[in-house]
Amino acid sequence: MMTLASISDFFAWFSGPWMPEDAGGFSGNVDALNGFILVVSYFFSILIAGLMVFFAIKYRQKDKSEVGEGKTHSTPIEIAWTLPPLLIVLVIFAVGFRGYLDMSTPAQAGNAYEIRAEAKMWGWAFYYPNGGVSQDLYVPANRPTKLTLESADVIHSLFIPAFRAKKDVVPGRFNTMWFEPDPSVVSEEKPQAAFVLNCTEYCGQGHSQMNAECIVVHPSEWENVLVEIKKFNPDNLPPVELGADIYKNKGGCAACHSVDGSSNTGPTWLNLYGSQRQLAVTDTGETVVTADAAYLNESIRYPNRKKAVGYANGNMSAYGEAQLSAGDVAALIAYMKTLTDQYKDEALQEFPEGYDGSVPVEEFVPAEGEAPNEGEAPAEAA
Repeated sequence: MMTLASISDFFAWFSGPWMPEDAGGFSGNVDALNGFILVVSYFFSILIAGLMVFFAIKYRQKDKSEVGEGKTHSTPIEIAWTLPPLLIVLVIFAVGFRGYLDMSTPAQAGNAYEIRAEAKMWGWAFYYPNGGVSQDLYVPANRPTKLTLESADVIHSLFIPAFRAKKDVVPGRFNTMWFEPDPSVVSEEKPQAAFVLNCTEYCGQGHSQMNAECIVVHPSEWENVLVEIKKFNPDNLPPVELGADIYKNKGGCAACHSVDGSSNTGPTWLNLYGSQRQLAVTDTGETVVTADAAYLNESIRYPNRKKAVGYANGNMSAYGEAQLSAGDVAALIAYMKTLTDQYKDEALQEFPEGYDGSVPVEEFVPAEGEAPNEGEAPAEAA
């Protein structure tokens, strides 16, 4: 006996070959509706094409002088080609609207794990209730996940194909989305499963590189994953590690700048610090500049003032204090130094013990019991 569930499964199966992998979320409704539309499209395409061929043969003109007499009106025919399409469109609307409501309202809102997602050109940062932050999205397998979406610059769109979940990320407002993975995608033997997460709203030159992963985690591993994410909380990191974290997460620098010498939207950071840069665009008339701390700071705050040859058409966003604090910038530059061999040791030694990158180095005051700043005489032993 055919049931509504079996009919839905049939249409979902029919659309399967053309859809992304299925990891739960809203795939049941979306795949079934997509399959239904495909079946209807195929059916009417074959029917109409077949009737065209049939009528062309059956009613072809046999004699040049023959004049046919056609009906001017037929109520049954009018109803036949109007009512069924109307009913089909209403079914598509009803099923689609039901799916829209499901996507808009968490089934278990009180049990949803809430994560804040920030999009910027061109990367993602996900902030967790325990204070951790990551570039990839980690979600538990046994409960819904609710995302609060915000943009630091232009319109983006977060899309996880395996869950059929998508939502625009609009500057100046907060959007929310939710989904619940199929728990069967993970197990004790396979505690994590990764799925593609990308931006589907053209957001500039680096749009195609704005990719990450949504990683579903088995309940037995969830707390351990949160602990690992917490370790990358910038508040707990020394400057060089903080800079590496900002590069990967908060600043979104990894989307445009490599650290291995490979070409990207922006110049690689490998051996960048201390190098001589040929300028294609400059507001001071300079043609060559040394990539020192002053230049790098200026390039982060005002990226359009001095453009290196080969990157004059780049579209890097300006990072003000709201995006990166003075300490963040200092930590980024410290990290850049470690990517140039001759400055690596300097970068690891120039910050006083206890410095966390939250303020400029010159404003840092060690807490009682911490080592003094460089040049300050240590207290004499009693």
